[in-house]
Amino acid sequence: MLMIGPPGAGKTLMARALPAILPRMSVDESLDVTRIYSVADALPEGIHLIKNRPFRAPHHTISNAGLVGGGNWPHPGEISLAHRGVSFWMNCLNSAAAHLKCCASRLKTRSSPSAAPRAP
Repeated sequence: MLMIGPPGAGKTLMARALPAILPRMSVDESLDVTRIYSVADALPEGIHLIKNRPFRAPHHTISNAGLVGGGNWPHPGEISLAHRGVSFWMNCLNSAAAHLKCCASRLKTRSSPSAAPRAP
């Protein structure tokens, strides 16, 4: 969904409301999201099963690795953390082409970016 409008029109407010109006997650969906957050070490304290759909709003200056994941110590990116929820890209027109190209290449190759091995 693309939302266009002047600052203060309520685009962010509407995007933040989306997870609440989406259907409730099934147990399998909740387990999927919980596994991703557990691997990312982002599981909230005292929460053993995430029941609400995630809402992620990465900054428009995020790197491709931060968006799709990877790195020296592989870590889920913002797209994975938004799995089964909403990923809201504010001011994405500035960097959308590069990010979409990166996402498309990852989907095509079915891989995530990896870093060069570290020297001993």
